[in-house]
Amino acid sequence: MMKSNFWQSGDIAVNTDTREVWLSGERINLPKLTYRFLLVLLENADKCVSFEQLITEVWQHRSVGDDTIAQRASLLRKSLAQSSVDYIETVRGEGYRWCVPVSRSQTLPKPEQKSRWRFGVGTLVVLLITAIAVWLQRVSMEVPEAATGFESTASNPSSAGQTLDKSEFAFQRAEQYRRAFNGRSNRIAIDLYRTSLEQQPEHVAAKMGLAISLLHQVSKFNGASGLLIEADQLTAELLANQPQRAQVVWLRAFYFDVSGHINAAIEGYETALALAPDSLESKGALAYLYVQKGRLHEALHLNIDTLGSKQQYQLLQIAECLMLAQLPELAQQWFINAKELAPDNILATVGLARFYFTQDQWQQARALLEALHEQGLGSSDSYLLLAQIAVAQGQLNVAEQLLAQGQALKPDSYYVYAWQRWLAATQQQPWLHPSPLLQPLSDDDWPNLWVAQAVIEMANNDQAQALRALQKAYQLGYRNARMLERLTPLLPLLQSPSFQSILNKMNTAAISEQIKMKGYALDKLTLKP
Repeated sequence: MMKSNFWQSGDIAVNTDTREVWLSGERINLPKLTYRFLLVLLENADKCVSFEQLITEVWQHRSVGDDTIAQRASLLRKSLAQSSVDYIETVRGEGYRWCVPVSRSQTLPKPEQKSRWRFGVGTLVVLLITAIAVWLQRVSMEVPEAATGFESTASNPSSAGQTLDKSEFAFQRAEQYRRAFNGRSNRIAIDLYRTSLEQQPEHVAAKMGLAISLLHQVSKFNGASGLLIEADQLTAELLANQPQRAQVVWLRAFYFDVSGHINAAIEGYETALALAPDSLESKGALAYLYVQKGRLHEALHLNIDTLGSKQQYQLLQIAECLMLAQLPELAQQWFINAKELAPDNILATVGLARFYFTQDQWQQARALLEALHEQGLGSSDSYLLLAQIAVAQGQLNVAEQLLAQGQALKPDSYYVYAWQRWLAATQQQPWLHPSPLLQPLSDDDWPNLWVAQAVIEMANNDQAQALRALQKAYQLGYRNARMLERLTPLLPLLQSPSFQSILNKMNTAAISEQIKMKGYALDKLTLKP
């Protein structure tokens, strides 16, 4: 049988012999991996292509993480963005599906010219209706894995005989954009959720989707903190109406998490986990916050419970538990594995670089961060850490530039603000910028914010207040004594008995957590090749 060398799907035509791709009659250039990604989806149209199959057929068994796959899917979506049809559906926790029918032939279908918009409206409408119909049959009404694994109670709008009104259509489109999980699509999702709620103000699933998108915009995509006001109102209202629904309790805890109220977030996640004991998302969120509070053996236990579940930051959280429990050799293995399995993940890179910094391997840390930034990736944390290394090496001008880049990415970062203020004081420059904090720090704030406060107090040349801030950080659960010993602003405190006492208490607490880990957990940590 003659092989079919040409593919047609909606506005897309592909010549598999020459690897040429046309969109709406115009040739587009796809990178090699993106082309492979497209071809695998086309070959399996209307089927879910698993992450494992994509790794096998696109990356040819190379070790890649979920972030790499998601980034490639995002690049393909961007390449097809000019089309009015949404071709790719994200199947939560499983993979991706090509939604539009595909045909194959031995001759390339004649590409449509741009002028088709003037006389091909009927064809376009048919394509859109077909795409929408296929998508609505397939779309999952669950909240995506990136937000929570709890089930959604939204009704299926594609039921027989049901008409899709403007509110429901906007909601469905918002769900699809949110699942793409990038900054641009998330902003579109927010607008569509708001449109849906304008038409149907009591649409519970739209309220939940909007709240999740707002919180992701702030926490994942450098969105303005002002979005938290709307998220607060939405999550509080949802919780008042459904106080025993695990998904709603989780969502309210997520708001507290993003807004920096760590104790309230922990309480909320614990309540959500009690209502839904098998929730991987609640376990993962709790594990992360437990690490921040110094509850290392509890965090490790939760991460062990979810091993193999493809939780995005699981390996990194295990590595941090081991590092803070003063098990550096084990920690390094897990940091390296987290980085290798997610090479384009910013948090994994920063985590390994921070570990190297605390082990006095500054060149390795610097090389990792500079390579990250050369790829066009980075965060306020990555630029801050690189600035801390530059300060330690006496490169104050370089540090100043790096801090400015970090501040541009996250203008309300208190950590960056603290170092900028210290650097200005060190160089005897005036400092007129107001604090990004709206109120003084409290026991409900993240422990490492108190370390930032200590840096500010050193800028003010007030060692007594700096020591009080560090004592508070210890009391609230901060355990990274090796980091404190290497932060240049705190070096004048090394001769202080009070500072040594704080470090000793941190080390003692860390060893206590290590002993608890050795009692049951460490022998369960195995890294498969």
